[in-house]
Amino acid sequence: MISFFRRHPACRVGAEFRFVNLFEEVTEYDRTFQLPFNILSCVVGSDPGAESYIRSNVTGEIYPHRDGEILFIPLGLPIFIHRKPDFRILSLHFTWEAFPGMDLFTGSETIHCLHSPDILKRVERYFAEPDPVIACYGLQSIVLELCLPLIPANRDHAERWRFAEIPKMVRRSVSARMSVADLAESAGLSVPAFSREFSREMHCSAKEFLQNELLARSLRLLHDPKKKIREISEELGFSSPYYFSKFFKRRYGLSPLFYRDSVSPLFPEEK
Repeated sequence: MISFFRRHPACRVGAEFRFVNLFEEVTEYDRTFQLPFNILSCVVGSDPGAESYIRSNVTGEIYPHRDGEILFIPLGLPIFIHRKPDFRILSLHFTWEAFPGMDLFTGSETIHCLHSPDILKRVERYFAEPDPVIACYGLQSIVLELCLPLIPANRDHAERWRFAEIPKMVRRSVSARMSVADLAESAGLSVPAFSREFSREMHCSAKEFLQNELLARSLRLLHDPKKKIREISEELGFSSPYYFSKFFKRRYGLSPLFYRDSVSPLFPEEK
């Protein structure tokens, strides 16, 4: 008897999906963003004359908010948001990575406008789901369904980086005290040599990666209403709440306290 077995090349891909933020928003602001994660912005109940829009600062193209639409914004894309409180936004912020820091949409500069009332109803249903496990995996299935066709065909097919464990280590223990010099020491390289290799392989500087991961952890901690801003600042390794607020506002566009007061997270406490 002759048997034949051929492993599919997909077995070599260890893509990891991660929600950074899930929240409902009804607020007003004008803000410029360049965020380290992908966004699905789901518009619910917009008035016909609503003024709100998102503008790509790369192409200048404007995407008005219309009821029933879902906007996909890739990570790292500079955008301007003009938002009025005349509708609800269900926001899903996520990464989809070959390994930490190497997102499948890295380098993409296209905002996609999707119109699917059926999918939007499913998003609303999972936002209202009381069981966080069902809600999380239901929303994840929707994100994968919507975004799989949007993955750039010309993305890099880099082999596994020899220092791929370093981004994983950062994700486990990132703090404001962690420096590029610490990462270079872990890699056994000088800071300049490590910085060059990191930027070449990860398509961002080591400093940017540290700040991106610190911001992601900050957002998760701010969803715990029991934690005071001072406690979060200490847990993240900042020398004072002032420096934490300064970092957060520079990266996210608003203060930690205003962020906490402005959004209603789907999962209020970090697990």
